Amino acid sequence: MIRPRVARMFIVLLTLTLASVPGTANSGEWNFYGSARFATFYVQQSGDVPTNPNNVADTDLEWNLRGNSRIGAIVESGAVGGRFEYGASGGNANLRLLYGTWDFGWGSLLVGQNFTPITSNFSNQVIFTDQTLYNIGDPFAGRQPQLKLIMGEFQLALIQPNIPENTVLETSLTGTTGDVVNTTTVPEDFGLATTGAERLALDSDVVLPKIEIAYKHQWNKLHVRLKAGYQTYDLVDASNQSVAVNSFLVGLAGKGGFNAGHIGAGVYYGKNLGTYGALNSGLVSNLHFDNDLPRFEGDSLKDSTTLVAALLFHWNFTERLKFETGAGHRWMHTDTNVAREQQSWVVYAQMPVMLASTVKVVQEIGYYDFGALEQGPSKQQLGNIIYAGAKWQIDFYLGYFGQHPSNIDKP
Repeated sequence: MIRPRVARMFIVLLTLTLASVPGTANSGEWNFYGSARFATFYVQQSGDVPTNPNNVADTDLEWNLRGNSRIGAIVESGAVGGRFEYGASGGNANLRLLYGTWDFGWGSLLVGQNFTPITSNFSNQVIFTDQTLYNIGDPFAGRQPQLKLIMGEFQLALIQPNIPENTVLETSLTGTTGDVVNTTTVPEDFGLATTGAERLALDSDVVLPKIEIAYKHQWNKLHVRLKAGYQTYDLVDASNQSVAVNSFLVGLAGKGGFNAGHIGAGVYYGKNLGTYGALNSGLVSNLHFDNDLPRFEGDSLKDSTTLVAALLFHWNFTERLKFETGAGHRWMHTDTNVAREQQSWVVYAQMPVMLASTVKVVQEIGYYDFGALEQGPSKQQLGNIIYAGAKWQIDFYLGYFGQHPSNIDKP
C-alpha cells in the first residue's frame, strides 16, 4: 500500500518540477481573459412574423447575460501556441474555441476549432448576441473544427463538412416537389421510394472536406478582403440511388478609412447556403425563411441562390464616443417550375460609449424587414422586428501587462 502512494507522490513532484524548468513545454506564457456581456433591449415583432405564436404585435424585454460572454486563454511557447475559450450559451458552458498553432517560418498551421476564413466580422451590430450583420452582410458558418494554413493575409482551411443528420429527400403527395431538410423525426417507412411516401437519405457519402479561402490586401487606409467556400456530398437512399448536393459562396468586402472614421461595403453570392451552414437562428432566421435549401422536382434538384450586399459607416467622435450605422439586403431565389423568392433587409444605428478602457455600453436601435416568401401568385408575409436598447460589456484579462487583447472582442 505504501509503494503506490510513494509512486503517485513522485509523479506529482516530478510534474511540478518539470513545469518549473525554463525551456520545457510547460513554460509558455498563459494570457487569461474574459468578457461579460449583458443585454437590455426591447424587441417588438409584428403579428405576421411566422415565429410569433399569437399572430399579433408582441413586445418583449431582453434582460439577460449574453450567451457569447466568454472566458479563455491564449498560450504562447516559442513557435507553438494555442487558445481555448468557453461561452455561456443558455447559461451553460459551451466550447467556442479550442485550437493549437505552429509557426513554421513562412507560414503557420492551425489545428482545432476556430472561426472559418469567410467570416471577417464586417460590422459591430450588437442585437441578438452580436449579430454583426451575419448572413445579411458578412457570411458566417460558425466556429468549426478545421485545419487552417495561414501565410500572411492568406488563409486556406479544410473544414468539417456540414452534413445535416436524418436528411429527408422530401416529396409531396404527388411526388413532384420537396426540400432537402434537416429533421429529427424519421418516419417508419423511411427509404421507400413509393408514390406519396417520403424518400429518406439513409446515408451521406463525403469524399472532401469543406474548403474555404480568404485573402486580404491593404493599401494605406483601404483594405479589400476576398473570400470563397465550397462543399459537396452525396445523399443515398434505400435503393442506392444518390444525388449530389453542392454549395458554394464567393464574396468581396472592403473598408476605407478617412479622418476619424471609415466606410465599408460588402457583397457575396452563394448557392444552397442552407446546406453549406451559413444560416442564422432564432428570430432572425426569418431572413431566410426558405432556409436557402435546394428543392426536388421529380428527380431533379433545383438549387437555391442567394445574393447579399451591405453598407457601413463608422465615426469616432472621441476615443470614448463613437457612432456606427449599417444596412444589409438579402435576395433568395429558387428556380423551381413556380419560382420561390424572398427579399429581406436590416438597418441599424448605434452609439458605443467607452466608460473605461475595457468597459463599454453600446446603445443601438434597428429594424429588420423579413419581406415575403413569393411563389407565383402566392405571397406569405413574414413581418418585421423593431428593437432598441443597449449592450453592457466588461472585458477583463490577466497576463497582457496592461495591453487589451483586441482579438478577444469578436462576437
